[in-house]
Amino acid sequence: VFTNTITIVVAGADNGGALAMFLEEVPAKTGVPMHVHKGTTETLFVLKGRYKVSIAGKLCELNEGDGVYLPADVPHAYTNIDDQRGRLLFTIYPSGLDDFFEEISRSGLEPPAQLPEINRIAAKYQLEIVGPPLE
Repeated sequence: VFTNTITIVVAGADNGGALAMFLEEVPAKTGVPMHVHKGTTETLFVLKGRYKVSIAGKLCELNEGDGVYLPADVPHAYTNIDDQRGRLLFTIYPSGLDDFFEEISRSGLEPPAQLPEINRIAAKYQLEIVGPPLE
């Protein structure tokens, strides 16, 4: 998905949509744009690397073994600030983002040039990209 590799560990289809879990590999010095999940909460756990995270405009730094709760309807973004590829574990409640990853991966769309089309697809999964990645 874009520059990151996503591996679905638990799909929502396996548990009636209650939750999904996925691993995300993030290249060095890259991250995801500021975005909002409408009605979906997340937990993020750092397996490898160091990350700068913004939650509702508040910045924090996470190291290996750290985790954070990302409330529903709150803008957030994260960037791997390490010099090597990092790895994150996410749990989302309820599921749906796993289906977004599948669809957007098949689409071949890339931000920022194709952001309107990406957001059109994202809206089906209660997701909206609202800003650029963290620097």
